[in-house]
Amino acid sequence: MKVAVLGGTGSFGGGLALRLADAGHDVAVGSRSASEAREACESYAEKTDTGLSGAENADAVDGADVAVLAVPPAYAAETARETLGGFDGTVLTPVVGMSREDGDFVYTPPDEGSFAEEVRGALDDDVPLAGAFHSLAAGKLRNLDAGIDADIAVFGDDEAKEPAVELVESVGARPLDVGGFGVAPQVEALTPLLINVGAKNGIKDAGVRFV
Repeated sequence: MKVAVLGGTGSFGGGLALRLADAGHDVAVGSRSASEAREACESYAEKTDTGLSGAENADAVDGADVAVLAVPPAYAAETARETLGGFDGTVLTPVVGMSREDGDFVYTPPDEGSFAEEVRGALDDDVPLAGAFHSLAAGKLRNLDAGIDADIAVFGDDEAKEPAVELVESVGARPLDVGGFGVAPQVEALTPLLINVGAKNGIKDAGVRFV
């Protein structure tokens, strides 16, 4: 599968790009700067011998089957609107917004109720969108020697869930269908919760399993 990871030079986006490439996918690392994207690919190549390419976000999505919006929450809707207009593949969002209150991380959704719904409003109506990868830690993704024994909640448009499930499985996690966009706030809120769990209980790169 050809996957464009927009924001693939960041900690989480880079880790996801690295994992997907190591799993055998054709990965294009996207960034607002083509040179930064290419530099990131060179560093990723030190960890995996599979092919990665780097380009500006708009060029990275060319010919991609899936585009992952691994960008900061403040730029998610803007990137979707400006980069994915006319995109004929599937879009995945792992976007989460959070802030810190009294030393704890808390979920801070946009006015739309969730970042997935904000992105949905920025995309053309016929572009399939799913949410996934919210509960995978960047550190775990970037460490290819570490197995990923975790569950990943997948939600959104039905036609987008199939490629999302395939990508989740390819990095060694178990995908679980949890519904439509109405559950997005619950899934997105897992991320700050896991950060708090890890920080307060000495659990590095905390994840989640449903049993």
